[in-house]
Amino acid sequence: MDNVQASGSITVVARPDPPRDLSLSDVEDHSLTLSWIPGHSHNSPVVEFIVEVREEQHTEEGKWQLWRRVPGDFNHLQLTLHPYCTYRFRVIAVNEIGHSNPSKPSDHHSTPPAVPDSNPTGVRSDSTDPKTLIITWDEMDKHLHNGQDFQYKVSWREAGGKSVHWNHSFIKSPPFHVNDTGTYTPFEIKVRAVNSLGVGPDPEPEIGHSGEEKPDDAPTGVETTVMNSTVRVKWNEAQSIRGRLLGYKIYVRRLGPQEGRGRRSLGKLHHGDDREARLTRGTEGDRESRVVEVRGTRTSEEVTGLRLFSRYEVSVTAFNSKGEGPHSQPHRFSTPEGEVESRDSPLQMEIISDPSMTRIVLEHLDPSSHYIFKVIARTATGDGPPITRRFATLLDGVPPSNISIVTGNTSLNLTWVPGERDRNHGFHIRYRRKSGLQPGTQYQLEVMHGNFTQWKDVTWTNGPVPSEMPGGFATQGWLIGLISAIVLILLILFILCLIKRSRGGKYAVKDKEDKEVDSEARPMKDETFGEYSDGDEKRSDSQPSLCGESKLGSDDSLAEYGDSVDIQFNEDGSFIGQYSGRGPVPHGNESSGPASPVTAVPPPPIAPSIYDDAVSIVVRRDDIVTSVPQFTNSPTMIVMVGLPARGKTYISKKLTRYLNWIGVTTKVFNVGQYRRDATRSYNSYEFFRADNTEAMKIRKACAIAALKDVCDYFTRGQGQVVVFDATNTTLERREVIRSFAKENGYKVFFVESICEDPDIIAENIKQVKLTSPDYADCDKEEAVADFLKRIDCYKLTYVPLDDDKDRNLSYIKIFNVGSRYLVNQVQDHIQSRIVYYLMNIHVTPRSIYLCRHGESELNLVGRIGGDSGLSTGGAKFASALGAYLRGQCISDLKVWTSHMKRTIQTAEALGVQYEQWKALNEIDAGVCEDMTYEEIQENYPEEFALRDQDKYRYRYPKGESYEDLVQRLEPVIMELERQENVLVICHQAVMRCLLAYFLDKSANELPYLKCPLHTVLKLTPVAYERGRGQRTCRGIRDGPGPRLETVSVSSDLMESGLLLIEVILVIVVTVVIVVKWGKLIDNEISPIWQPLSVVNALHDAGLRPTVTDKTIMQEP
Repeated sequence: MDNVQASGSITVVARPDPPRDLSLSDVEDHSLTLSWIPGHSHNSPVVEFIVEVREEQHTEEGKWQLWRRVPGDFNHLQLTLHPYCTYRFRVIAVNEIGHSNPSKPSDHHSTPPAVPDSNPTGVRSDSTDPKTLIITWDEMDKHLHNGQDFQYKVSWREAGGKSVHWNHSFIKSPPFHVNDTGTYTPFEIKVRAVNSLGVGPDPEPEIGHSGEEKPDDAPTGVETTVMNSTVRVKWNEAQSIRGRLLGYKIYVRRLGPQEGRGRRSLGKLHHGDDREARLTRGTEGDRESRVVEVRGTRTSEEVTGLRLFSRYEVSVTAFNSKGEGPHSQPHRFSTPEGEVESRDSPLQMEIISDPSMTRIVLEHLDPSSHYIFKVIARTATGDGPPITRRFATLLDGVPPSNISIVTGNTSLNLTWVPGERDRNHGFHIRYRRKSGLQPGTQYQLEVMHGNFTQWKDVTWTNGPVPSEMPGGFATQGWLIGLISAIVLILLILFILCLIKRSRGGKYAVKDKEDKEVDSEARPMKDETFGEYSDGDEKRSDSQPSLCGESKLGSDDSLAEYGDSVDIQFNEDGSFIGQYSGRGPVPHGNESSGPASPVTAVPPPPIAPSIYDDAVSIVVRRDDIVTSVPQFTNSPTMIVMVGLPARGKTYISKKLTRYLNWIGVTTKVFNVGQYRRDATRSYNSYEFFRADNTEAMKIRKACAIAALKDVCDYFTRGQGQVVVFDATNTTLERREVIRSFAKENGYKVFFVESICEDPDIIAENIKQVKLTSPDYADCDKEEAVADFLKRIDCYKLTYVPLDDDKDRNLSYIKIFNVGSRYLVNQVQDHIQSRIVYYLMNIHVTPRSIYLCRHGESELNLVGRIGGDSGLSTGGAKFASALGAYLRGQCISDLKVWTSHMKRTIQTAEALGVQYEQWKALNEIDAGVCEDMTYEEIQENYPEEFALRDQDKYRYRYPKGESYEDLVQRLEPVIMELERQENVLVICHQAVMRCLLAYFLDKSANELPYLKCPLHTVLKLTPVAYERGRGQRTCRGIRDGPGPRLETVSVSSDLMESGLLLIEVILVIVVTVVIVVKWGKLIDNEISPIWQPLSVVNALHDAGLRPTVTDKTIMQEP
């Protein structure tokens, strides 16, 4: 039997087994050798090993990254590691079948820290605001930090400048802001990595520029070359671009057809041989404008498509990213005649079959043409005779021209020439009666609409010039008697003041109000600094800034030159008592003048109010209403979040005061007050329990009512920002607010105050919450226990903002009164300013002293502005100021001055170090610098009349306004908020702006705050003040307002007697002036800041109000 047998072999292949026994050897500071034993290859050779690494100190746990691929015949690899990292390694084997499972990870290996070996990339300037340099860069990964306390060292200096020294500052993250850098100034910038061991390598500097401004020069030398319907426009480059030139814009405006040629258009009609004009061009309708944009630096461009036989006007502007500059001088040219395209315009006919129709409407006609219409009746036997009419479409009306007036004793004849083809069906003649004019006197009349003069004329009143002014009521006996009585009362009051001063000590300037009034409702009077409370007793719980009252002798007396004023202003909110024993909260680097760094840049200021568009007989210059740029943000809701007694109301009121000061209209809506109004009485913490259904309905209704008022404030009140002051601790409440804001197009920015320090919370409850109306006439211990239980009710439902779930929200978290901040998703400029402000404020007890410089040489001669030194009296004040401050024993007092001589000389007399701030310079009076008020009235009568219309926004020609000054002083306010004891020696307008911020005064009140020479104001800000006297209706106590006290020292009796004689002489002169100038009142003419026409009329009539004029402007 046959047997057949065969044999063979089968090789089974598979993925390799994972490597095993990973080990670390040859370990150095920043290198090691990784070794492993390969696993079974399963009949397929290993072609490579993949080494993966996981850095566990700076990256997310569980995330492995590819490190290196190694050939299959290797079983070790030398690795170079980054300092200050923790590593684990694993290895994967690879054959032709696939990858093995990863090996077990190696042991942890940590590398020691080292000096940074690299620097950030992408260093550049990202400046958007003028006079501000913004330096930014790409942040470095954490594993490149190489050690603890990582930060960036930012260095900058002006490129090609005189100084070769670098400015340096340290910051945690970009961007970095430098102020007062000039417009589009080139800078060399460097950013280096820094940790606790040292600084990274020195990089090559990059070139960056500060923010741009619109060009302030126009192109020159505009020329044109006409080629039929095309014109080539050429111009010379604009010199002062103040930024990166993006290009030019050519403005071409058609003025109309060329003059001197008759109308030439014949239309041959199909009935008869009569010829009439078929198409005629008008004048007004022929005007058309075009704008051609030329990108880049080219200085010529062809403009095509012009109309032939026409007159044109062309001008050119330069533009950059901030906008366009001024127009060049207009250049006119004409295009040549062209060929006639058609001898006859097309004849159109429409047959109307309805014999009852008597009208027809024609559309899409040429507004520049005239038309011939013929209406023909038709019967079955033929056409009747036509009715022919010539019509044209109407044009928009323009003011009539050639206005003339012929006046009589009781009438006038007014004539004018109307515009061609106006839409007007009639003319309205308006007039205004002006009484009190003098016969035989020349007057200048002007009619204005907006900023444009529509008509002006010079005319004389009829009649002879009067030889004597008629007697007015100012000469009546009863008026003289009244003035005499007033003088007597003033003398008595003055004598009482002298007696009080001779006794020394302090006296209250203003008696305490019987009932405290909300600071927003208190008016600012010209005679006082605002709301002051009784100063008979000092607060016992405030931190004293001075070591005690100094008994000064006559040599050190400030009474000879002025008074020292002590103002304490109360800021509602939390956190008071516990800070008396703590040091100041760190707030970054301190600024020391121009180009000083801050952590955020102040944005462009808020727009001014627009003047009413009404006809008035006044003169108004265009640049008066041209102010700083306006925010275009959507209305913003600042929503407070946090448990009770966490300082939310304090933050709310501080933010509101700051935003209103910079011109952002802001209001606080306190939901707690809505709850008090709804419930009328408070029983216990049970009201705030989450299971109290009835109370929850009331609380929700109060929140909805507050949101409705917010909507009304934004729409009717024209508000820009609202601070929604409530706990807002639940997700449901915050979602309601977000939905409400989304429906109405509002932006939302959350401010969450988190405090876990029990001492802070307890002190806040003790000092603040117990004065709430909720606990009126309640035992303190019971009130504290109730309030703690109220906090526990909120804690049960409190959901803080979550860093992950709420990552799409815009918010800032403030931990333990500024010890740490967390900022997320800042959307726009206003939110950036809010964050910047909140990161600078603190509640450390301190005192801020404000005073003007000593009397200057220009003060003596009545000239404004300038940069003169101190007079003899000013030097005496500076010496007395130094003696006064030395007697007060003020610890760590910083002294700030402007860059002007009179403040520097005042500070030098103190014998201490001082810092100069260019931002503290006096308001720039422009062309009025170094002039007296009489010279201003003579040389600039229009400016003299305009200033009183809106003193806050009035800008001197080529100078500044108070509104400009506020924007300039914003960095100073930020530094004052960060500092402790500071003396600011400045100027009157500057001092008014600073004082308005601290006293929460409006823009209309700011220019009229009294800041006399040789007077020191002491401001003592406190977070809260223990409530006294009447309780208010507010949820958190509105403590007494700023307290003003005058430090009075003994003065020489002879000096007092001379002063009394001087005052008597002033009063007598005043009486004479009032009697003399009472005639102006009879004539119904106010002598202060009249419109230009009235001032000219007074001048032409021989009336020069010199005495009144001297009291009009007390400062630039």
